[in-house]
Amino acid sequence: GGGGLGGAEDDLLAEERLHFGQEKVLATGVGFGKVVVVTQRQTHVYDPPEWHQPKSYTSLFQQDMPVKLVVLGPKVMATTDTAGALKVVAYDTGRVLCQPKFQGMRAELLSRRSLAVADDCVAVVDHASMSSVRVFDANTGKPLSQRRRGDQGDMGTISHPQGGAISEVGLSLVGGISDRKACFVDANRDLYLSPCADQTRQPIKLCTMCDSFGWSATLARFAVFLMASCWCGAFRTSASWTPTFCRCASTRSQPQSSRTTRWPLGSSPLSAEGSPPGLVTAP
Repeated sequence: GGGGLGGAEDDLLAEERLHFGQEKVLATGVGFGKVVVVTQRQTHVYDPPEWHQPKSYTSLFQQDMPVKLVVLGPKVMATTDTAGALKVVAYDTGRVLCQPKFQGMRAELLSRRSLAVADDCVAVVDHASMSSVRVFDANTGKPLSQRRRGDQGDMGTISHPQGGAISEVGLSLVGGISDRKACFVDANRDLYLSPCADQTRQPIKLCTMCDSFGWSATLARFAVFLMASCWCGAFRTSASWTPTFCRCASTRSQPQSSRTTRWPLGSSPLSAEGSPPGLVTAP
């Protein structure tokens, strides 16, 4: 799952049964050392291997407008509910940090592919304008402050350079807000990279035929699955802009969803530098 639970392989094979009485489980999330379970009345945050004393919160949603989706980040999570609200919630306190909104937002259409969470920002594919990604400050819910070219575009927006329809988005997880990067995939399965806070440069096209991608939780790297192979894009520092690609020497089966997988890239053996099939050289 996203971020992995860490620990030995035996920990991953262990089974733990969680009981919630008569309450129906509405949504779950696994990643970054957390297991989150939302029931009809409460939100439970577990820190494996401690399963018996979760943090439980009752004030995150109303029972007549239950949670539909949970997307996890390293320190915060995002939820959507049947009322169409998007909330950013802190694990440790259960406090709602913000509720990002924009004109035409369709929170009920969001999924783990179209919603991404980092410690300091949240990225949302704009279903009213599919060629845009909206980025919000995770603490205030306001559009992320960006350097932009003149008065082009709205603050907090990343736009597809060709006007294509964006289907997936993911945020880098290492460094501060000035280092934060977004990858997005369009309807043609082309993968693009853009800095979140600096829109003076257009997003660069990294490759075509992208099947899936995911960011490392601990390193300035991301993984790309394409044409039955796995490639790692590594940055010299979290502030670097252009990645160097290496092919993973050994890969597991391709994950079904980039939004539910965070690869532990620090432990993956990499072969010599090269270019993945369909790589587009950045200008």
